[in-house]
Amino acid sequence: MNAGKREASARGRPTGFPRSLRTLYAVMMGALLVQLVLHAFTFACEVLAPGLVLPQPGGGRTALGHAYLASFFTFAVAIPLGCFTWMRWLDWSVKNLAAEGRAFPRTPAQVVWAYFIPGVNLYQPPRDLEALWRAQRRAAVPPPAVLPVWWGITLAHLALMLFDVQDGITILTVTSSALGVLGQVLALVLLRLFAQRQRHSGIEPRPRRLQEGASMAPEPEYDA
Repeated sequence: MNAGKREASARGRPTGFPRSLRTLYAVMMGALLVQLVLHAFTFACEVLAPGLVLPQPGGGRTALGHAYLASFFTFAVAIPLGCFTWMRWLDWSVKNLAAEGRAFPRTPAQVVWAYFIPGVNLYQPPRDLEALWRAQRRAAVPPPAVLPVWWGITLAHLALMLFDVQDGITILTVTSSALGVLGQVLALVLLRLFAQRQRHSGIEPRPRRLQEGASMAPEPEYDA
């Protein structure tokens, strides 16, 4: 690369990057764990005690019913927090790649907005995650098989929530909660796999010292 190309490449790199993703991973993991517990709780209530979580004759609720209702208010906090952190993680991940001079086919804005454009948000997000996975290291490790499974379950869960418009607890309600539990488990697995592979995650593999006091060994699996 000649001096002109190097200068142009440097100008195109975002300032302040690469950044550590450790805090973002911690927040995302925490939000997913909260959602997993809530999904498991609502699923258990809907299967084991549906009559106790719905309003009783006269309009009152049991203690379990109040806890069931409160779980949805907790969702209203955990889900936006998790989504915001997920988008920030995607944005920083792509900018980290650019700051290190590694190629990525899309801009940070394109990756984030793919979740909000109708139609595009059905297929593009998992493609971007696959590209992000491959861009992390030179080693040709295919994206995890759990990625498309997680995305399919997530779409099915959201679709059931949209179509579950009847009052009370129906088969759609129970199925949606079951898919929510499975989706959160797979999301945690997927996030852990990304953290183990991605630079700046805080838990990515580190080079080993050849001996005490020696310089760090190179990381041939990472792109330069």
